[in-house]
Amino acid sequence: MNGPAAIRAAKFTADESREALRPIASLIGKSRKAQQKLAPGTWQHRMLGENLKALRIASALLSKGTDDADRPAREDLQEARRALASMINKTEKAKAIFSPGTSQHTLQRNRLAALRRAETAIKRELAMSVMLKRVYEPPAKTDGKRILVDRLWPRGLSKVKAGIDLWLKDVAPSTGLRQWFGHAPEKWPEFQRRYRAELKGNPALAELKALSRQGGITLVYAARDQMHNEAVVLKEIIGRGASA
Repeated sequence: MNGPAAIRAAKFTADESREALRPIASLIGKSRKAQQKLAPGTWQHRMLGENLKALRIASALLSKGTDDADRPAREDLQEARRALASMINKTEKAKAIFSPGTSQHTLQRNRLAALRRAETAIKRELAMSVMLKRVYEPPAKTDGKRILVDRLWPRGLSKVKAGIDLWLKDVAPSTGLRQWFGHAPEKWPEFQRRYRAELKGNPALAELKALSRQGGITLVYAARDQMHNEAVVLKEIIGRGASA
């Protein structure tokens, strides 16, 4: 498994997380001290502030993860990803200056490994930041890009009121499967199996995954049953990085 799928599926062991947390804690301390020496409002002060925020978010994700109450906002995760990418680039250049085996080379190598794990943790959180929402609920600014994943347009709802940014009908279950399922909970396990089979090689699923990597999407559906519908399956596929 390579690329974004591997990022979403990646899970660090407790030892790997601890190894990453030590250099990150050191970077937080150094960045905080350096920022205190700079005048607020300067670009260096702002940059270090962005780096500190990114490192703290990554540290929280690596140490204990987050629940829905303290989950970082998507905008914060996007900013953290950009800040970490910049730190990784600078650390790679610093590492190249020193000869392998020297203490400075080892320091930069360990720091680089920690930053890459931090970046992976941020990317994984972004990939998992997919929300589900019934189309009859009012749209909200926090929804991000609203994607309707039903094959049929919801009854009695205008396009303006629905607030749909993209209607991805081809990612929905086939008409035959939808009618067979009928949202009967006892058919849920078999529905998931059949639906995943339908999704294999589906270009619409690939498009949905690409959109999820950009962050900030909400899968919108019409079903009354919030636990047993295609959006639930799609979110699980995206979150785990599975093909279907």
